[in-house]
Amino acid sequence: MKIMKKLSICLMLLPVFFSSPCISKPRIALVLSGGAAKGLAHLGVLEQLEEIGIHPDIIVGTSMGAIIGGAYSEGMSVEEIKEAVNIFTKEDQFSKAKLSLLDKNVLGLYDSRVIIGFIKRYSDDRRIEDMPIKFVAIATNLKDGKVEYFTRGDLATCIMASSAVPGIFTPVKIGGDLYCDGGLIENLGVEIARRMGADLVIASDVGWHPLTDLPKWLNDIFSYLKKSYYDIRKREKPKKEITSYFDVLYNASIFWNVEQEFTDKKNDDHADVVITPIDENNPLYYTAFEKIGYFETFGIKATEKAIPDILKKIETLENKKGCGK
Repeated sequence: MKIMKKLSICLMLLPVFFSSPCISKPRIALVLSGGAAKGLAHLGVLEQLEEIGIHPDIIVGTSMGAIIGGAYSEGMSVEEIKEAVNIFTKEDQFSKAKLSLLDKNVLGLYDSRVIIGFIKRYSDDRRIEDMPIKFVAIATNLKDGKVEYFTRGDLATCIMASSAVPGIFTPVKIGGDLYCDGGLIENLGVEIARRMGADLVIASDVGWHPLTDLPKWLNDIFSYLKKSYYDIRKREKPKKEITSYFDVLYNASIFWNVEQEFTDKKNDDHADVVITPIDENNPLYYTAFEKIGYFETFGIKATEKAIPDILKKIETLENKKGCGK
C-alpha cells in the first residue's frame, strides 16, 4: 500500500521534475493555526510536504502553530521537534511552571518564563530575523487588543507570546507591553503571509478558539462574559495596567474576537490551499500532548489529499513565471 502511495506521488511530480529550470520560483508560505495539542497535526503536514519536495520560504504560526513553525524555521527536523515534545511531556514541564492563585499578583496558572526556558534549550538565543526560513509569530497585545506580527526578536520569547493562552499562561512581556495568544484575534495568518511576499499560501487549520477550548470552569467564566460582550465593549475600556489575574481575564474578554469563526473562514478563503487535518471538537484533545503519532497521522492523511491541488497550483504559478516551458 505504501509503495503504491509513493508511486502515485512520483507520477504526480513528473511534470515538475521534467520542466525546464525556473528563473524565479514561486515563493511558498505555510500558515499554521493554533490548536494546542491538536497543532501536533502540523508535523504530519510538514512531513508530507517534505516528501514531495516542498520546503516553505515563509512560515507563519499562531500559538501551537508558532511553536511548531518556529522550531522548523530555525532548522529543527520534524523528528527533532517530536523528540522535544516528548521530553517536554516526560519532564512534566507544566508542573514546574505551575503558580498559585493565592498570590494576588499572579497573572496565570502557569509561568510562561519556565516554558521559555525549555524552548531555549533548543533555540538558545536565536533571533527570528537570523533564521534560515522567514518566520512570523502572531500574538495579541493584552493592553490594546492589537495583533502583533513578530518578524524580529528572541525566538523563544516571541513563540511563547504567541502561545500564552489568557487565564492559563502568564502574559509575556516584550518591550513595555504584555502579549498573549494570537488566536484571541487572528488564528490563521494568511494575510500577513501575502504581505511577506508569498505567491502560494498553504494553510493548515486545526481549529482553535482560546476562550472556548478551555477547562470547563474557566470556559464558564468567559461564557458569562461573552453574554455581555457587546455591552462591555461599548461601556468599558481595557485596563492599561494589568496587575491581577482578573485584569488578564477582563481585557481578554473585551478583545476577544467573538466573530473568530467567521474570521477563520475568511482567512481559509484567502489561502490557496487549505489543509484541515482534524474535524473532531473534543476538548480533551487539546491537552493530549503525548499523542504525537495520533495527531501526526491526521496531518499526513489530510496533506496527502491536498497534494494534487498543491502541485497543480505550483505548476500554474511556474508557468506564469516562465517556468516549465
